[in-house]
Amino acid sequence: MTTDLKQSLRTLGWRQSDLADRLGVDLATVSRWANGHLPVPKYVSAYLDLALRLRDFSHATLDNL
Repeated sequence: MTTDLKQSLRTLGWRQSDLADRLGVDLATVSRWANGHLPVPKYVSAYLDLALRLRDFSHATLDNL
């Protein structure tokens, strides 16, 4: 999941500090997730998945829907 977390942040154009602010957690916690020192909680994975889906949806045109 650490690669997925890092890739998700890259795709969204977010820094680790952006995710920390959005989730209300300490930057050190996000860093530990990103570096594999702590497992990424399921709610974080779900949050990122939703953010990516919304990003994709907002980039879709009416022709694509």
